[in-house]
Amino acid sequence: MPAKRVDAEELLALALQQAALAVLKQQQRTEGDVWFTEDPPKLHRTFKEVRDRFADSFPELRELSFNAEGAFPYSPELRQILGNLQLDGVIGRRNPSFDRFSPNIFPDTKAVVEEELAAFFGEDKKLHDAFQQLVGELRDKLVVGTK
Repeated sequence: MPAKRVDAEELLALALQQAALAVLKQQQRTEGDVWFTEDPPKLHRTFKEVRDRFADSFPELRELSFNAEGAFPYSPELRQILGNLQLDGVIGRRNPSFDRFSPNIFPDTKAVVEEELAAFFGEDKKLHDAFQQLVGELRDKLVVGTK
């Protein structure tokens, strides 16, 4: 069966959820908040690095453009995607300053993410491994705390 194709928004939603699930697993928990920084320079630089590093494996990342005119690379598409993910209930911004966000982890999130990833990767182990590296990079660079 051929792999399912997704857009950048769906790919990033899966990656953020997978990163949060990995942190919870590492802490031997099945629920809780995993907070990712929303500090603009750090957030946009990290996603630019991810796009540049993984775009060959995940062409969907090319949907993110970055303006290098300011103090840091800025992607209006990334801001839009995060806003859409919040409206869709995939992430929560439950803090007054909007300086961090947390993927919403529900009892069935792990099973849903695994099903979506199986549809996305098919039998492509190389693509699966690249995705796990992308997830690790987001986790290592953007997670700022848990609750």
